[in-house]
Amino acid sequence: MVTTAGQAAVQIAAWFDGVFGELDELSTRISSTLLEARGARSRFTEADLKPVKLITAGFLARQSVVAAAGVILAPGTVDPNRGTIEWWRHDEQGITGKVVFNLTPQTGSFYDFATLPWFDNAVKNANRTLTGPYVDFGGLDQYIMTMTVPLELGADVIGMVGCDIDVRAIETVIVPILRRIPGDAALLSADQHVILGNSGRFLVGNRVRSTPTDGGLIPVDSAFLGLSLVCAQHTDYR
Repeated sequence: MVTTAGQAAVQIAAWFDGVFGELDELSTRISSTLLEARGARSRFTEADLKPVKLITAGFLARQSVVAAAGVILAPGTVDPNRGTIEWWRHDEQGITGKVVFNLTPQTGSFYDFATLPWFDNAVKNANRTLTGPYVDFGGLDQYIMTMTVPLELGADVIGMVGCDIDVRAIETVIVPILRRIPGDAALLSADQHVILGNSGRFLVGNRVRSTPTDGGLIPVDSAFLGLSLVCAQHTDYR
């Protein structure tokens, strides 16, 4: 079956929207659980966060392409001096293990996530966010993308709920769609870097600085992500 670039863009947008829809449901469930646990207190305790593991484990079990998932809470939500990350992954034995980050300020490997653009965008603007591809911070040296949605408690956004997906898992979904396009094509991030392509013309990680004269650029209409498809006439790059 031959797929036009426009049809491919719709299919790719639908896949991302599906995963984000699952994250929205996960965020709603975690929000409800945390609200009930906190009660009238102004801050959460570590004990309040314990149900997050069980809820996240259920999400991981249902999502075959997801490598890790959890919540990232703004500084002051639990600890007045630092943020909190409850992030969990399945290991090879199927056990849910916690990913540990250094969240202690003024230490050499401090992970100051609250200053990073993706956190600011998700919390201040209450938007979906897609970050990467990049080498993961969890020590497995995987090339991943992180998808996040706001975590809301009433009218307040206190952090985000998200998941990590290995780019190799995304490849199993996206590359077959790209290969049905009659020509060279690639999925581009918001900053025009190649996420995945169907040929040697568009190499993963390279930046496409201009639209090919023999092709075009098509938006992938998934809200706030800034994704696009670049396509061009096929050229043999062997």
